[in-house]
Amino acid sequence: MSLAGARREVTSRAVGFDLGLTLVDTRARILTSAVAAFDALGARVPAELIAPHLGVPLADKVAALSPGLDVDAFVTAYRELYHRDDAPAAPAMPGAVAALEAVRRHGDRVLVVTAKVEWMGRAAVTEAGLAPHIDALHGDRFAAQKSAALREEGAWMYVGDHPGDVLAARGADALAVAVTTGAHDEQALRAAGADVVLRSLTEFATWYEEYDQYDESDPNDSSGRQGL
Repeated sequence: MSLAGARREVTSRAVGFDLGLTLVDTRARILTSAVAAFDALGARVPAELIAPHLGVPLADKVAALSPGLDVDAFVTAYRELYHRDDAPAAPAMPGAVAALEAVRRHGDRVLVVTAKVEWMGRAAVTEAGLAPHIDALHGDRFAAQKSAALREEGAWMYVGDHPGDVLAARGADALAVAVTTGAHDEQALRAAGADVVLRSLTEFATWYEEYDQYDESDPNDSSGRQGL
């Protein structure tokens, strides 16, 4: 039996993905909405200061950038701005569709676990045209909080752009695959413990096909991970 055939029999397995800056290009929308939300509450925080905090929960952004600001008021303002009709587009990241198709072609389910609240996550994947390729979505989880959802869904791999995503994968005993499309470079993601670092999802489908050729009968054999 081929490895692909063996995978299709394991219907409970999943490959997990982060959402913002991994599957969906939320950068412009987040920065525009956050700058305007800070401004509406009397705080002047430029986009270049917000950019290093992409991918973290809104409350953490506020704590880091404007301590003492009313977090609930900021969240309300931010979400209203984020969903305005004139907000910047948040399209699928290059390679996202091909990555999800590669996973499903090999018989695994596609799981999204994101720091966005669930309704925002579902709206994001729908707007980006990714919803038909996704089997399950868990929201309002960041870093280690994602591990429980990954375990629950049987995820053996988690793909993300943030060191917290690497931590999530580690906590779920999953392969930690990182992409440098967020605020963190390869060095930072390797330092966090990423098993594999790709420049973007445009590399994922080819890498995934190559990774799949290794015999998975020995779960302790990591020979296929090195150099990929």
